[in-house]
Amino acid sequence: MKIDLTLPEPPSANRIWRNGRGRTYTSQAARDFKAAVYAACMMAGITKPVFSAHSQVKLTMTWYRQRKAGDLSNRIKVVEDALNGLVWVDDKQVAELHVRRVDGERPGRLQLTIEAL
Repeated sequence: MKIDLTLPEPPSANRIWRNGRGRTYTSQAARDFKAAVYAACMMAGITKPVFSAHSQVKLTMTWYRQRKAGDLSNRIKVVEDALNGLVWVDDKQVAELHVRRVDGERPGRLQLTIEAL
C-alpha cells in the first residue's frame, strides 16, 4: 500500500504548544494544520488508519518551503503527530524516514509518500 498526500507547510514544533493563565494548550497554528491534514486525508479517501498497529511504514517527506526560514527537523514530529489515527495508529510505526527541503517554492507545501515496509 502506498499513499501520496500534499499538505500545507507545517508549523514548527516550537509553535505547537502555548502557555497562558497557568495552563498549556495547543496553538491555533497547530489546530489549523491538524485540520488541514484531516481534510487532505478525507479528500484522499482515508477515513481510518490504513496501516495497522503492527505495520511498519516508510515516510518520505519533501518540504517545499516558501521562504528561507525554519528548521527541517522541527517539522517532522509535527507531521508525524498529525497523521496519528488517520494514516497510521501511532507514529512509532515509522521505521524509515527520508526527508528533504527545497527552498523558494510557491506555494509552500509538504509532499508525503507513505508506504508499508
